[in-house]
Amino acid sequence: MEPIYTQEDVTCHLGAQKKVFDEFDVLFKKIMSVGGSQQTTVAEFCRNEAFAVMVGDLLQDIEYLERSLSDYLDQKRSEFARLYFTSNEELIGLMGNLSNKTHL
Repeated sequence: MEPIYTQEDVTCHLGAQKKVFDEFDVLFKKIMSVGGSQQTTVAEFCRNEAFAVMVGDLLQDIEYLERSLSDYLDQKRSEFARLYFTSNEELIGLMGNLSNKTHL
């Protein structure tokens, strides 16, 4: 999702969602680092009550971001009729590749 939420047009139209994504990204990276700088095992970290709260928050954020992105894509379809028959997954894939300069 990072290549999508770093695009200028998306950031312009989905500013509030960009902030949610940035917070989501930080929290996700924290979870993936298995508790930050603390020396802990994965099992201990997953049993921690804070872990369950973080994962719940992440799930809510991802659902919100998906709905917002879907609404954004529907808006773009209304502006560009040729996108009407392109699925959200295909459009997201195309948008993700736009920021990848190695494919150009």
